[in-house]
Amino acid sequence: MPVRLALEAHPNATLQRIELVNDTSRVWVRARAIDGQANAAIEQTIAQALGLRHRQVRIVSGTRSRHKVAEIHLADIQEVHRRLAQA
Repeated sequence: MPVRLALEAHPNATLQRIELVNDTSRVWVRARAIDGQANAAIEQTIAQALGLRHRQVRIVSGTRSRHKVAEIHLADIQEVHRRLAQA
């Protein structure tokens, strides 16, 4: 069963990175928030940070907002936090 992760998106950034703050992840991507480009880049950035395939991460809420929720195919949220801390 997938877990859900709250995200704060920062499109059009100079560097791509992900930062875990409490229970929210902040994700900076170079892509602009046009035609879903930033959302796709966010999914890709999270997947790479977690060592997953792109299709194992999907934004399920907030596609037109800075505050999003991603569904991630991992066993539990502690595993997500552990992998993000290592990345």
